[in-house]
Amino acid sequence: MKSKRNIILISIIFFIILITILGILFYKMVLNEITDNVKLEPDKYLTAVEIDSKSNFILYIDKDNKISNIIFLNGYSIESLYKQRIEGKSIQKAVELIVNKLSNNNEFDSSKEFKLIDYGNINIYTEIKNEFNKQFVIYGINKEIISDNNTLKEKLKSLNSDFFDNDEKNIKKLYNMSIDLISSYKNIDTNTNTTLNDEDISNYSNNIYNKLVTYSKDVPNQEKNNATGLDISTINATNDYNHELYPEKDSWYYIENGKVYTYIKFKYNNKIYEYCYRGEEKYTEGNC
Repeated sequence: MKSKRNIILISIIFFIILITILGILFYKMVLNEITDNVKLEPDKYLTAVEIDSKSNFILYIDKDNKISNIIFLNGYSIESLYKQRIEGKSIQKAVELIVNKLSNNNEFDSSKEFKLIDYGNINIYTEIKNEFNKQFVIYGINKEIISDNNTLKEKLKSLNSDFFDNDEKNIKKLYNMSIDLISSYKNIDTNTNTTLNDEDISNYSNNIYNKLVTYSKDVPNQEKNNATGLDISTINATNDYNHELYPEKDSWYYIENGKVYTYIKFKYNNKIYEYCYRGEEKYTEGNC
């Protein structure tokens, strides 16, 4: 009888663990589907390495020794590496993909030097440099890798930005600047190909609201500006990778008992669009 009870107890514990794991996986799937930019986890920051060439970008390396994020610093890097499924991969696989994508986009036809900048972890930096050297041989790229070093604080200073005495805050600041750059770059591309009218923008606002509603099914309560929650400014309103539109940084939302309250602000063609949702899809124009 005791043995039977133990079997039942073990089965219950196993079931709870399984449900928890499935719940976490489902949450991540939903999050990835909603947001178009790879979520940053500053608390997992280990180090960074910057590539300064025709394309300029920073590789964020996490504590699992994976390249979890790419911080874009110019349009060439966005054009070559944005949404190429590089993030989350090992250093070896990520560098291989990076060199492939850069090569396909004529990166190495430029006379600009290829500089690799260490942000404080010589072992990781050496591993990344060795991988670039290896891929350069494989692709027949005749480029000397020039070494340099920097800090996140000094990088932000050089960009005339606010900075902190904390690497996690500094990498978050750089990430936000990268998101803004992506948004500006994509909006330029959108503006040259099509013109959106007021109705288009309001429909895109509804897209954002409905994505937040989907998110709220797994997160029924979340305070405004929660640091660990979904970043509204990373949600593409258009569902079109070629013509993207993102809410401005001062947009916000919170979730209360499964209802979404949000202020969504777009800037398009030098015009501001503002929408306020108070727990339902019906909105009012303007700030909340």
